[in-house]
Amino acid sequence: MASPYLNPPLCANIQEGLQCSNGADRFFCPRCRVVQYCGEACQAAHWPIHKVETCQNPLIRLNWKPLWFAEHRVPTEPAAGTDYLGLPLNDPHRHKKLWGNMPAIDILEVNRNEGEDAKEQDFNILCAASSDLRNVVKTVCRLPDEYTAKCTFVMNDFDLDIVARNIILLMVAQHMPTKEAVPAMIHLWYSARLPVALLEMIHDKLLPLIGGRFYTYWTALRMCSDKFRRDGILLPYGASRKGFVAWNPKFLQTPGVWPIQDDVDPHCGWSHEDIMAGAPKAPNDYLGSQFNMLRALLIKFCTRAKKLDVHFRMYYMGCRQLPARLVQWKEDIGLYDRVKNLYMTNVSDRCNIGPATAISTFAPLLKPLSSNPHAIMLLLFQNAVPEIDLHTSLAARLVEHQDCQQTAANYLNYPSPHGEYEERWHPDISRYRGGVNILRNFEVPFGKFVQEVGLPKLLLDQGFKMRDANEHSVTKAWPKRMTPGGSKEEFMMRLATCYSGRAR
Repeated sequence: MASPYLNPPLCANIQEGLQCSNGADRFFCPRCRVVQYCGEACQAAHWPIHKVETCQNPLIRLNWKPLWFAEHRVPTEPAAGTDYLGLPLNDPHRHKKLWGNMPAIDILEVNRNEGEDAKEQDFNILCAASSDLRNVVKTVCRLPDEYTAKCTFVMNDFDLDIVARNIILLMVAQHMPTKEAVPAMIHLWYSARLPVALLEMIHDKLLPLIGGRFYTYWTALRMCSDKFRRDGILLPYGASRKGFVAWNPKFLQTPGVWPIQDDVDPHCGWSHEDIMAGAPKAPNDYLGSQFNMLRALLIKFCTRAKKLDVHFRMYYMGCRQLPARLVQWKEDIGLYDRVKNLYMTNVSDRCNIGPATAISTFAPLLKPLSSNPHAIMLLLFQNAVPEIDLHTSLAARLVEHQDCQQTAANYLNYPSPHGEYEERWHPDISRYRGGVNILRNFEVPFGKFVQEVGLPKLLLDQGFKMRDANEHSVTKAWPKRMTPGGSKEEFMMRLATCYSGRAR
């Protein structure tokens, strides 16, 4: 039997906690384009509430400004040695990331690599710093329909809470009926509060198995993000939150610490195109779009996780210790077809273990070309460009940014600054700077980074070569970068989301 949370009612007419249960797939509010109704009668009945909460919400206005600007004061800065939550900068809870900030990828991309041979080929995939399950889910869902071989994922992360949540999600996927598992996975993964009935169902099914930032956003996206931050529940915008009263135990691991930081958003772990493929009838309902996308993807994942010969091995340790431990524990998998060394802050950057250590540690685990000519090690550099910028003179950066400054000004109708105060603190200045960064050509600073760290020699010493940007066969070389010569619409989308473009 399907869970009542698999297809939540979408008619936004909620009166005194009771929601209309009629279908709402043909009619939406034409003003905000965020919520849906079963018809005009429910829209009229709900209008006194809806107009205040949504259509007249200041966040949806084109001329919205942050409160600090409206009150003619400077933004609040954290006290010395702390962050915006008041946590010390060395507090380990600052580094807890519930979700990734790079779009999910298919780690194998067999159509562009192994091709037809993939249907009967065993795959071993090592995720040395796995983060959440999004890349694994997408990879399993994109295995060939005729796949008959064995696919093994070895996943490791240094955050025990993330490892534990991944294990729970996989157990839910493999040991609960798909139509019950999917809503349970969505809300365990993304919602801070759960229905008591859903939490009890998870306990009943699983316990026996184990033994006893807003200004740059589009208006509607800004409002949807605000709603999520207020209630912490991933549901379509107009769906009832009634019943979501039990705190998600995988969120509140540390008493008194709220884990959703101001720079973390569920939207950031998936490509905008993937999310909008799930757009409901109300096209501006970004929460509903992500819910629908996840529901469709997880239905496929749960079905395949039960049907195909897919295996998961989970580890909890620093990634540098993983290779030696795999040998010590007599890991019987052997070498790997893909080694994915990705993490939100990224282990390959110099501020982490660095490219030399990452390559020397994990290169020996990759299958040789004689075994799989498509074997690949993926390294993510999120801080390479900022590191180079830090040591580049202001004059040199101004020359580099000259062309994209004018383009950003044209796209944003950038106003002339009015005095020193607005020059420094006007929100449009921050938005403009973000726009300039989106339009940059990052090849030049990244090329300097490659030469500084001697990346070609590091790879050559291990018998590897670095693929050119146009040779990438798993993901784009610049996953978040704006398309050269891209449209204003793409520019506004990237400015509104988490896509600065500098990750390589």
